[in-house]
Amino acid sequence: MMELESKLSVERSLRERTEAGLDEARQQLQRCAAPANTRPPEHYEKRMTDLQSELEQVRSRLKKAEKQVQEPPLLRKMQGQMEELRCQHSQAMHQERTHASAVEESSRDLAEVHDERVSSLETRLADLSLTVAAYDRTKQDHLTAIQTLKDKVSELAQENTYLLSRLEPDTDSSEADISTLCQHITKLRHQLITATLHSQHPVDVESLLNGGENIHMRCQQEYDQLKEEFENYKISSKQQSKSAKESVCKGECGKQIDDLRQKVRSLTSAAQLAADSHSQQVAALRKECAALKASYESQLRRLEGDSRAAVAALEQQLSLQQQRSLATLSERDLEIQRLTEEIHKKDKAPPQHQHARDAPQAPSTPVTAPRHQHARDSTRTSPGLSSGLGTLEATAALLSRVSGGSDGPLLHHLEELARKDQEISQLHREKRQLETTMREVQMAAIVRQQAQQDAMEALEEEAERHRRNVSREGENLEYLKNVVLQYMVSSDAESRQLMLNAITTILKFTSKETESVKRYNALWWWQPAPRPATPSPAP
Repeated sequence: MMELESKLSVERSLRERTEAGLDEARQQLQRCAAPANTRPPEHYEKRMTDLQSELEQVRSRLKKAEKQVQEPPLLRKMQGQMEELRCQHSQAMHQERTHASAVEESSRDLAEVHDERVSSLETRLADLSLTVAAYDRTKQDHLTAIQTLKDKVSELAQENTYLLSRLEPDTDSSEADISTLCQHITKLRHQLITATLHSQHPVDVESLLNGGENIHMRCQQEYDQLKEEFENYKISSKQQSKSAKESVCKGECGKQIDDLRQKVRSLTSAAQLAADSHSQQVAALRKECAALKASYESQLRRLEGDSRAAVAALEQQLSLQQQRSLATLSERDLEIQRLTEEIHKKDKAPPQHQHARDAPQAPSTPVTAPRHQHARDSTRTSPGLSSGLGTLEATAALLSRVSGGSDGPLLHHLEELARKDQEISQLHREKRQLETTMREVQMAAIVRQQAQQDAMEALEEEAERHRRNVSREGENLEYLKNVVLQYMVSSDAESRQLMLNAITTILKFTSKETESVKRYNALWWWQPAPRPATPSPAP
């Protein structure tokens, strides 16, 4: 709008200048009309036409500018569009703020869920690494035991083969001579029986022959005893192997227990340090809060004391003013009583004085009315003074008649009462303002105390989160140390690959870094040693 007005003013000035130039050209043309026969008017006509065309252009531009100025619908339309754009912009900003807050809340929730998931995955990964390490150790122990048992089985197989090779010829020869031995024993038995019958000292052949059974029984007993000893030896050997395995397991478990105890001690010391630092921070914050609370309470007590002192001073001033007002009223009552007595005395005077008294009564009436009204207002504003002002309305007419317009002391008294009422109302307003200020100070102190409490809770939450982060970082570092140690001492390619995957996951290696580590490990000296060939058992 201002731009259009400026354009319109420029066009108007240009039009005025053009009209002035046209008038000047006309005047020159009129001056040159006399010698027109001697000089050709082409130059002036050309200038006139140029000026007229320029004037027409200026007029057309001026009309266009006036039309643009006189088009309020377009302006209203533009203003409406601007308002709509403002509303749309405000709505879009509100929606964006709402969306941003929702996105922040969702991102915060996702971050918390991610942290919980990462912590759970780290815990599971730590358990898995410990399980893999225990499995690796158990596997190595089993491989060693299997190799030992295979060696023992091969030795026993060789010994069995050797014993069988030695027992086979004796068994064949004994089986070949059984029939011969039976015949020989039968023949000898008959000879022994015949010799016993013809001998002077006979021998009990049956008891002699049954002596082998006694020998067999002794052999059976010895065999049973040897068998029992062998069983006892087997049981003792099993117990010894079991105790050896248990001692090995106890040694490994003791090592793990020592590691865990060391980890617990380190975590306990870290937690104790964090707890001490946080307790110091909390103690400092509590001291600061206590100091602020004490300062606020002292300030509040000081303000309350000031307000009470001000109220007491105001009440004292009010009581003094009331006493002064009552004293003044008592004096005025005495004066009014004296005047009424004088009036009664004058009422008993001759009648000619009555006309002299009634003459100034008329002009005094409009003067006393506002005074009476002011007295009534003052009695309404100060209820404690109503007892002294009750007789003013009754004696106002008498005073007007007596004084005849010279009621200066009473008017001064009424003005003094009005002024005191205003002072009292002003003191009441100041008292209310002081009470309002005191309540505002109390509310500000409460708000500050609440803000300090909120800040205290936020700091405690921050300390707790910091403690959790410190403990989690210590656990992660200990876990990473165990994983790296297992990776360095492991001799199994599969176990080392699992440990490498765990390390790359924890330290967030890129694919290029992981490939470089694998290529470097292909040429490293701590590649897993080839397993010894298992000796085949002897046939």
